[in-house]
Amino acid sequence: MTDDQDLHLGSLDYQPKVWKHFGEKGTFFKKHYCTMAQCCPSRVSFLTGKAGHNTNVTDVRPPYGGYPKFVEQGLNDNYLPVWLQGAGYNTYYTGKLMNAHSTDNWDSPFPAGWTGSDFLIDPKTYIFYNATMQRNKEPPKDYPDEYSTDLISAKTLGWLDEASKSDQPFFIAAMPIGPHSETLFPKTATDLPVFDPPVPADRHKDLFLHVTVPRSANFSPDKTSGASYIKSFDQMNETVVAYNDYFYRRRLQSLQAIDDLMDAVIERVEELGLLDNTYIIYTTDNGYHIEAPTSHTDIVPTLFELAGIPLHDDFDGQPMPVKPEMKHHTKTEHINIEFWGSNLGEGDERGFSGILVSPNNMYKGLRLIGDDYDLAYMVWCTNEHELYDMKTDPGQMVNLMTTQLAKVSGYDRELLVSRLDARSHGGPEIM
Repeated sequence: MTDDQDLHLGSLDYQPKVWKHFGEKGTFFKKHYCTMAQCCPSRVSFLTGKAGHNTNVTDVRPPYGGYPKFVEQGLNDNYLPVWLQGAGYNTYYTGKLMNAHSTDNWDSPFPAGWTGSDFLIDPKTYIFYNATMQRNKEPPKDYPDEYSTDLISAKTLGWLDEASKSDQPFFIAAMPIGPHSETLFPKTATDLPVFDPPVPADRHKDLFLHVTVPRSANFSPDKTSGASYIKSFDQMNETVVAYNDYFYRRRLQSLQAIDDLMDAVIERVEELGLLDNTYIIYTTDNGYHIEAPTSHTDIVPTLFELAGIPLHDDFDGQPMPVKPEMKHHTKTEHINIEFWGSNLGEGDERGFSGILVSPNNMYKGLRLIGDDYDLAYMVWCTNEHELYDMKTDPGQMVNLMTTQLAKVSGYDRELLVSRLDARSHGGPEIM
């Protein structure tokens, strides 16, 4: 699982090794969604099979999120590795677990359920050179001058070698930080973090020097769309555009070590003679700007199905059809979308992006996809509404809730909105 990787900005086009293994040889879910696009809530959904409004972990930091909130909600004793160990699996984890897992709370309590672990921990989780890691029950240790993704690669291969020596099946999670920005945490509670561009490995720092951000329809438009603070964005000037292009290139460069990691892992699995009996998933915790629809809440049910473990009744997701014989699973054609808390921008052109863009970035919504329609509907806590026809407007530039259009993909607009509102109030998909 990468950190903040995009799909719509085309980053996979610059990862030939990942594309070779997953795009060409695997099952590629192009409509897989993160239901809450923020690191910690998304990772908790991945580890529990539940949406944010059911885990109650809704932010990256306390009091509403982060590792302390995860523990407070009783989830440390009731999540994926604990369940897998109960089913006879050895479990291993290396890299970022979640925000606010730090040098202050790494052992209070230890993350439960891992046969072996080597966590990146705050305040150096997002430092690409000189990260802090905490292995098993040992005290945290700094790794000066070592590149973070290469560390995760080496430790993943180590866990693979250890796991292969046992007769028990195994689960391994490899969680590098790329292509997330390099984040410097504040020294006081009143300060804001600093988000610098990602740092590539030295061997990749001169790649893609002429690549620019894709100039899609919603790239610095003359007229803004959306709701809340988004509709007040200014058009980017040349300085901002140039910085965004630079930031984008650094993201692509930082993904190259992850490409190497993925290639090394699959090569080692093959060397160990385990490739025909191993499922490998490549995903990200949430997209950056960015088939039946699937989401992170479906990953745990999918793992359970593959492992022959009975599904929990309180899962919000259901197994994805990753194999032909799993196509009997009927996926819903809608997923919930939600966000709770403030918006904190990353990638400011001045090199400092710890700016609280909006204290109210709270919304809930539905994404509905069928053969004849593809719709996104959001209701903000400011009582603003958004409705987009994603077939004709994938950049979400025309908010149909503010136009006089009578029809939306063959639906009567007023009838559609009334049905969406009814679903958002009455169904289990949204709070």
